[in-house]
Amino acid sequence: MITFTFDEIEFVAHPSGVGGFEGDVSFSNNFKIKIVCGPASYHTEEPVLLNTPGEYTRFDYWIHKPIDYIEPLAENWIGPNSKEELVALIQSVANRPYVDGWYGGMGEPE
Repeated sequence: MITFTFDEIEFVAHPSGVGGFEGDVSFSNNFKIKIVCGPASYHTEEPVLLNTPGEYTRFDYWIHKPIDYIEPLAENWIGPNSKEELVALIQSVANRPYVDGWYGGMGEPE
């Protein structure tokens, strides 16, 4: 079983230019999770710009699935989530099984 902490998320400044941060987490089972916090969030209203991702208390995420692909449109992001909820979700996704024939693209078999 994989364990995960908030500090393992690699955040960068959100590319939108409105502030906040974006992080990506990838797993060996071909799942990926994108995370946003701050003013660039889709469902979390935190208009105040903070200096680090760890200062934020609410986060939105999108799961990139190796099957049943759903585009990262605003309505497909899930939030708001606390740090604890986010870490629990990341751990559950990390522990999903890998299935032969899947790859991390559009959910189509090889």
